[in-house]
Amino acid sequence: MHQDCGRALAALCGLGQAPGTLTRRGEGGGGFRAPAPRPPRTPGGRLRPHVGPGAEPGIQTATAPVGAEVISPHGEQVATEIAAIITNLRYFYEVADRTVIDVGAGGGQFVEFAARARHVLAVDPDGDAVATLRTALRQKGLEDRFQVVQSGFSDVSARADLVFFEFCLHEIPDPAAALHHALTLAPEVVVADHAPESQWSWLCGEEDKLVGSWTEVRRLQLVREARFQGVQRFRDYAELHAKLATAGEPTLQRIEAFRDQTDFSIPMPYRMALVARGARI
Repeated sequence: MHQDCGRALAALCGLGQAPGTLTRRGEGGGGFRAPAPRPPRTPGGRLRPHVGPGAEPGIQTATAPVGAEVISPHGEQVATEIAAIITNLRYFYEVADRTVIDVGAGGGQFVEFAARARHVLAVDPDGDAVATLRTALRQKGLEDRFQVVQSGFSDVSARADLVFFEFCLHEIPDPAAALHHALTLAPEVVVADHAPESQWSWLCGEEDKLVGSWTEVRRLQLVREARFQGVQRFRDYAELHAKLATAGEPTLQRIEAFRDQTDFSIPMPYRMALVARGARI
């Protein structure tokens, strides 16, 4: 992963997890409970959520899995934050014994999620990120399960059970084309990315890209989606400025509002969505 604001994993220092909401079209039911050790699933890795109150029209809502509340953005906290996201990903979609095309896999932060799959084609165009991924796979003894390719996603022609966009769809120039291509390669697609309403993404100047990419997701046959509340935590303005120093002048102007603040947090919600082959809605 690269770019200061471009992908959630490049910004994981300071990500706090809180319960999200899970939305799904369809059936009724009772309240949602966190399962132990796994949630119930239908064939094909799909979660069967119980439905709760407060649904949007045509969509029913339930409580999503609980993550870890992170107090500090420094040091050993990072591993905990990534582990919480992996837990939520596993809750949202079970990849065990399935084949996966992992788009934006460079950096290797989520290899433990994909490692449950029977085989993973890990794709990323960034050479440095791919090198980091290879190191992570070697350290975790997962090289035999992953095939790593430095490539743009549009050049991928392999087939799989699932295409997983790893916090990168909004960075792809044509997200609609990428989603269409994904559904020619696999019957299901999982998208994990920043939420359009994220203040963090607004500071980074990525709100328009996120609105565009999530709009394209919602044009497809949506099976379900989950929303999670994350935060970026900073000791002071200097730390925030150092993190976003290369993000561009609009970002530097926007973060001026934090110049005199200390020990502050910035909301950074993110979403997951599962779409399937079918007519646009």
